[in-house]
Amino acid sequence: MATMEQVRGNTYVINTKSCCIPCYFMDPDTVILLDSGIAGSNGRELFELMEEKDLTVRAVQTSHAHFDHNGNHKPLREKYGATIYASVFNAAVMQNQVAMKSYLIDDTWHELLTKGSSVFCAVDWVIDADQTHVTVDDVTFEVLPLPGHSPEHIGFVTPDGVAYLADVLVSTPQLKEIRLPYIICAEPHLETLKWLRKQKYSAYILAHRGWYEDIGPFIDQNEARLENNLQMTWSMLSSPMTQEECAAALMNHLNVNCRTTFQWMSCNQTVRAMMQYLVDQGKVVKVIRNNKIYYSWV
Repeated sequence: MATMEQVRGNTYVINTKSCCIPCYFMDPDTVILLDSGIAGSNGRELFELMEEKDLTVRAVQTSHAHFDHNGNHKPLREKYGATIYASVFNAAVMQNQVAMKSYLIDDTWHELLTKGSSVFCAVDWVIDADQTHVTVDDVTFEVLPLPGHSPEHIGFVTPDGVAYLADVLVSTPQLKEIRLPYIICAEPHLETLKWLRKQKYSAYILAHRGWYEDIGPFIDQNEARLENNLQMTWSMLSSPMTQEECAAALMNHLNVNCRTTFQWMSCNQTVRAMMQYLVDQGKVVKVIRNNKIYYSWV
């Protein structure tokens, strides 16, 4: 069963089995959700909690269109008439099945339709790339650009000064389990971590997971994990490798055992991002040989 915990003022966090969903009380009976979690049993937990507390969902703000963040947008819109907010890119992904291929590039069309069935949803309000605030009725949230984890990955700051950082950071307990935290582009992600060090909010909510007053240690740990993984990726390339060969070698080295194609895609994308970063840093070169792209030390 999901639980609800106060963070600051009208800002609360809903704890489900797999993630934390921030919510802001507009009044005693009406809330705004920041993301909606994953569908299935976690979705049932969310709806049971809303019914138990007799709450109505006025709107859902979207940090990014990953399954564990927008899996319940559609049923929330259908049940409560919740207004759905998303950035330009994520609105396109949520409303266009072909656009979803930008996330699920290695899935077949039918696999994509099956996996994406829970996240395809109409978007009522598009957040522009240069938009710094978004207002729901008379409640205004600050929009935080947090690039690196996914395209147009964004966070929100509630009127209580609580920053929801979505997936930019993984908490210490989660980091012990996740050896290759997902990123789509390493350089913007590192820049986001550097930027976060300079920010000060009353509290921080991480989707994975929990809320905290101090995220400095998490920034250190997440940055160190990425730097360590980058070093290991570079060490793998003393002899030329294709991207998939390097990904397999690194996953085996880290004892990552992918049991589904989705897990493999996530890990493979992270390794791809790290290899591309090493090329940009001048530490690795890529060449085409026999119709394959090989990466190796400079």
